[in-house]
Amino acid sequence: MLPWEQRIRFFNTVGVKGSISKELQAVFDYITSDDGEAEDRFAKKLKEMVTEINADAERIGVVMTFEEELQHELRHNDSIWKRRLDEKEAQLHDQAQLIEKKEGIIADLQSQIEALKKG
Repeated sequence: MLPWEQRIRFFNTVGVKGSISKELQAVFDYITSDDGEAEDRFAKKLKEMVTEINADAERIGVVMTFEEELQHELRHNDSIWKRRLDEKEAQLHDQAQLIEKKEGIIADLQSQIEALKKG
């Protein structure tokens, strides 16, 4: 990763699977705390960085823009999946109608065969 590149990671800060280091737990505690208190050295550094970023209007704009883009992407993906689901439901409905039609044809043919047998 180049120095100017950024990576975004998502963490479940309240999960229970596995154990984590005390340092990472302190960071998670800081993230989920109501009062924004940091206990660990790294968590305190993170708090300083957050305070610094929050004081910079341009950085806040970048974060807000990313959040808006992410929300737009989620809405877009939801609409794509809804459209696909609607298409699949329509296909199933069409297939059910076709099966019903074929069952009717089969029933008619069976009636005709029975009528011919009785003759």
